[in-house]
Amino acid sequence: TEVDFAEIAAAGLNWIRLPVPYWAVETWPGEPFLAKTAWNYVLLALQWARKYGLRVYLELHTAPGSQNGYNHSGREGPINFLNGPMGVANADRTFGYIRVLAEFISQNQYEDVVQMFGVINEPLLGIIGRDQLTRFYLQSHDMLREITGIGKGAYMVIHDGFQGTGSWADFLPGSQRIILDTHPYVAFGGGLDAPLDSWPPAACRGFQTNASQTTFGITITGEFSAAINDCGEWIKGVNVNASFSNCTPWNDWPNWTQDMKDGVKQFVMAEMDAMHVPGWFFWTWKVRKSTIPSVKRC
Repeated sequence: TEVDFAEIAAAGLNWIRLPVPYWAVETWPGEPFLAKTAWNYVLLALQWARKYGLRVYLELHTAPGSQNGYNHSGREGPINFLNGPMGVANADRTFGYIRVLAEFISQNQYEDVVQMFGVINEPLLGIIGRDQLTRFYLQSHDMLREITGIGKGAYMVIHDGFQGTGSWADFLPGSQRIILDTHPYVAFGGGLDAPLDSWPPAACRGFQTNASQTTFGITITGEFSAAINDCGEWIKGVNVNASFSNCTPWNDWPNWTQDMKDGVKQFVMAEMDAMHVPGWFFWTWKVRKSTIPSVKRC
């Protein structure tokens, strides 16, 4: 709501990351999405961002066919974006949505608010393939600069495909206004079931992006969290249990011990320190009953 945008600005934060599903632009017959609704909220978000002095990283969060097989891609299961029998057709359809969004944010009333544009969220490179994904990024870059002109318009953001920032060294040399996005988490795959004082060093070792600033260029952390495990309601999906061994004390956040509070705080401070150049986006501002993925509740 507008109150959230006001509170984000009041907290001293200066950007928001705005995930936009492809069905905000268009739905096809038979797709299980609410048609002609999400776009209204995109417009409201941009209006509120301008009102409260926030800049926007707008990102296409889903692709037809699913770019990673996760629930947040719009469909859990097989990956049929740049992969499978409909992979090319779904990618072509996605290019259409990228063009629509790029032309929209390049209008005078939005170009000073939306200053970063992510062409697709978290494509799973290990399944899609490097050649396929890099061609997609190159075509997206050329399309975007055809619309904005060279040296102008929103920065284009690409995700590292969960391969790490080092694998993108020297990618697209000579490209215009491009940013690499990485999403480092410790919450998944078992979490940090380790002493509290070991958490900050883990963040410092694993989350730094300094090397990528030299080998690639501008590198941001588009998602990170205070979460050191996958406890919390629906973190991994509706009715999907956490893989962490003991969620009971972590879900009971009103009764956290001071050591638990201090441990999470020091972990987050270490993450922010490791990622402060050139910046980060915390995932997320607030989320239902879960605690540590929520800036507001933390």
